[in-house]
Amino acid sequence: MGADVGECVVVVVMGVAGSGKSALGLRLATRLGIDFIDADDHHSQTSREKMARGIGLEDEDRRPWLAALRVFVDEALSGNRRPFVLACSALKAAYRAALGVERPGVRLLHLEVDSATLARRLERRRGHFAGPALLTSQLTTLERPPSESWLPGERPLAELEEIALRRLTGAPETLRLEDPVIDS
Repeated sequence: MGADVGECVVVVVMGVAGSGKSALGLRLATRLGIDFIDADDHHSQTSREKMARGIGLEDEDRRPWLAALRVFVDEALSGNRRPFVLACSALKAAYRAALGVERPGVRLLHLEVDSATLARRLERRRGHFAGPALLTSQLTTLERPPSESWLPGERPLAELEEIALRRLTGAPETLRLEDPVIDS
């Protein structure tokens, strides 16, 4: 791997729609020299269509999706799959448990983004089944993980990548969540 993340085999980048999971996950995977998996690519066609209509998924809709993603995590932890970064909403604690994020070798990063920023991002997003109509249900469903996994998702992507790498490698962080964002 590119950077030393110790015993970490799987990095799960979580957050609601529009938080930047895929963008950050892909950059981290590239930087770390590991694979990238976007959980959105593994939703059933029925779930994609439901979300495209602005209808949030229920636990039953997510169960087979989470089970399929868990197989990837299990394979990586057993050495039968290359290490990877997984971009996945993982909104509830039960979903994160289904993925196995509490196990050694798995690290969780939660993109914390304010609702106004999320709404702006989703309004600008094109060609994705998860649009602005899902924001309310996503925020209602979200059970935030412990704050030590939070990343300031409003930050510019390059800066966010550096913060995430510092968090994963144990390097001292030079930025706090409450530091102001400078608009560019």
